[in-house]
Amino acid sequence: METNATEITEAENQSGKFCGTCHNGEIAFGHTKENCVNCHNFGMDGSKKRFESVANLPWQPYGNKIDWVRAQEEGLIEPKQSILEEDFQPIEFTRKLEIEADWAMIPGAEFSHDKHQQWLDCANCHPDIFNIKLKGTRHFDMKYNLKGKFCGACHLKVAFPMDDCKSCHPKMSN
Repeated sequence: METNATEITEAENQSGKFCGTCHNGEIAFGHTKENCVNCHNFGMDGSKKRFESVANLPWQPYGNKIDWVRAQEEGLIEPKQSILEEDFQPIEFTRKLEIEADWAMIPGAEFSHDKHQQWLDCANCHPDIFNIKLKGTRHFDMKYNLKGKFCGACHLKVAFPMDDCKSCHPKMSN
């Protein structure tokens, strides 16, 4: 999240919308004066205080420094896929997409719905980040990813970074 990047207000959070759906003082820390710095660290490194509760989770050198996938695989966390329903069941969709690269020397990228479904509901990405009505991947160009579009919406801030080429292009030689 970046300052003023959305129109979400503190009042809406306090009334149980957006972040406030879970950050209500029962599911996760609530919107109280002493908790402000948990989210708003005003440009200072608040990571030590913010991540004390996850200090024993597996480390990674990128994103927010936590290997969330490994933490889930090891049973250390059980992420909720939806804040809307208690008995939410995701649609099982395990199709792997192969996305052709524009550059001749670069093998195509592979996208696994199965790996992403462990964390996300379809609505997290569709239709806002990936519009399935367009039925194609020709616009997933790296220049857009690197500007925070498509895969870059997560893979520049939270998930493994865009400079880890082989994670998406496994057929790359090096």
